[in-house]
Amino acid sequence: MKEATAASGVLLACALRRIEQNQIALDVLDRIVDVAELGPVDYGWILIQRARIRDDMGDLSGARDDAVAALRTLAGDEDDLTVSALASAATWQLFATADHAALDQEELQSSFAGLLTASDTAVSWWRSQTLAWGLNGSHSDWFRSWAEETTPGFAGSGDTGTDHFFAAELGADLSGEHSNWKAMSSHAARHHLMGAVNTGQESSEIVKRLDALRRSGDHRLVELTFGRLRRNGPLDSVITAVDKIPVNGWTHTTADSNFDALAVAGDLLWEDKANEHLTRCVELVADSVEFTEQLRPSGFVPIFAFKAATGLLPAVGRNAHNAVAELIAEQPNPLIRLPTSDLTTAIGLLEFDLVSERNKEALWELGNREEEALGAAALGWLAANHHVEALTELKVRAASGDLHALAAIGDVSALGGTEAASLIRRLEEMVEQKTAAARKASHSFGGFDVGRSLTLLNLCFPNEARWSSCLELLCESTVAWRDKRSACLLIAELKRDLPQEVRDTIVERIEDIATADAGVWLSVQMGGVCTALSIALGALSGDDADSAAVALASGSPVEREDLATLLGSSHCPTQQPILAALVNDPNPLTRRKASMAVGRLASTGTSETIQRLAWELANRDGTWMPSGLLAGLAYDKSPRSPIGPSGVEIAQFLQRHGSGHVRRISRRLLQ
Repeated sequence: MKEATAASGVLLACALRRIEQNQIALDVLDRIVDVAELGPVDYGWILIQRARIRDDMGDLSGARDDAVAALRTLAGDEDDLTVSALASAATWQLFATADHAALDQEELQSSFAGLLTASDTAVSWWRSQTLAWGLNGSHSDWFRSWAEETTPGFAGSGDTGTDHFFAAELGADLSGEHSNWKAMSSHAARHHLMGAVNTGQESSEIVKRLDALRRSGDHRLVELTFGRLRRNGPLDSVITAVDKIPVNGWTHTTADSNFDALAVAGDLLWEDKANEHLTRCVELVADSVEFTEQLRPSGFVPIFAFKAATGLLPAVGRNAHNAVAELIAEQPNPLIRLPTSDLTTAIGLLEFDLVSERNKEALWELGNREEEALGAAALGWLAANHHVEALTELKVRAASGDLHALAAIGDVSALGGTEAASLIRRLEEMVEQKTAAARKASHSFGGFDVGRSLTLLNLCFPNEARWSSCLELLCESTVAWRDKRSACLLIAELKRDLPQEVRDTIVERIEDIATADAGVWLSVQMGGVCTALSIALGALSGDDADSAAVALASGSPVEREDLATLLGSSHCPTQQPILAALVNDPNPLTRRKASMAVGRLASTGTSETIQRLAWELANRDGTWMPSGLLAGLAYDKSPRSPIGPSGVEIAQFLQRHGSGHVRRISRRLLQ
């Protein structure tokens, strides 16, 4: 009877932990310790389970007391297989909760040596072997699927390893070996996620496994997995999984995962739940000392919390928007130290109509106070919403050579001729410096694309244009492809504003333009930009242009992306049906470009085939294709060229989408 009490108590506690009812699980174990008269091994078992929960909830002192008591009561039975696993769990608990900074080198080495010795048990060897069997079975199934196995009964789902993963995870859970349980739980969740489509219950299976992956604490994979399924669907499963994240009751294991899941997919929550999460995140940005001391997340909590708040912004209401706006307006705050890139991203997601006049004024003051990227982003947000003084300030800064201000302006046609001339001269110097550096094999890791910026200003302000340095950059073979590619695509897009002599030079030297250096990257990825340039500038036309475009369809992912962009610009109209294949391309960026191309073409309402494809994309699962379609519909939108009736209907339809981000884009398009 005593043994049954211990076993049932551990099973119940493990089950409660899996639904994140840690306090109730702790109460169950407390009750057993206080009331039941258990044998030494069962008593140690209960203490170890209680230690892992106490540790996860932030009670390090209680966790260490339980681990020490467990080792004491298990002493003398180390040859027992069960005892060896429990002793290993207790030793790990002591090591994980130790203050390593207070130990000298010898003490730390001794502690680690003791951990290795205690962890080397028959149970750990069995678990490793079981995991290896599972991985081998899964690898075999996936290889046979790749090889297009047609033997009757072959599922091709990576299904063989299921029992092995479950056995390894359950064993680690019941023995209280928390770090091993986290690893096994992550393996099992990933295995099931990749085979969910073959289960016949894909949606519910994905919910279970997303929840398990998040609870395992494997937060980097949480970010990847939630992001992938948010893009491609099934979206209902991700919505349900994100909704299962509790507002409170986070643990040491789940804290990082919860932050990352909200940052990636927080826009899928309904407004009330999103508001609760965002309020909590803003509180943690302002004061995270207690949270950090208790749960010990892997990084700086205010940064994690602010990223999560940013992910939630498209789904929240007025009060939450104002809370974030107020937080941003207080920057730079030396007590918070949020990264500028995170702040500028959040500014772009603020809904102007939901931000109070007081906070708009505070952001205006921030823009005037800060002269780098943060100030420019605040001014750019205001200028985009018809704040005349903000636009004037940005133009003054841009004319003085502030590239952050130039980027924040958005539409460079707002600049005057004098301002543009000043900027063109500044950019010309920077382009010449970049070309000279490339000839010395010196390349940067990115940053502001001066070649594209100079090209844009040259195209928009022909009277002030200075093309020689730009052409020199494009035709120089030692220049990195990243420093050429965007400028080439821009010329192909805006070729109508290109002077004839520049057009002739580009056509004549197209092979030189196609030759580029890898720079700091592993390979050259110029893609199909030179084909796009040749077609856009008329060097290729008719059947030759169609043949060159079709050739891109069987090329690299980047070439297929460029083909989608080319077709979206209304070139090679007879080849537009290729977009139906590109929206199903294996490469997500190609699919995205293709959906944007369909949106651009659909906005004119000229082709019945494109209109049908646009509606098919609007009904696609996930956020990637509908948002790409909307971006395409908005691409050429201006007061003089509003979207057509079909585009309006699509935007109205997507107002009911499950993603706050998609709803936001469609709402702005309709405005």
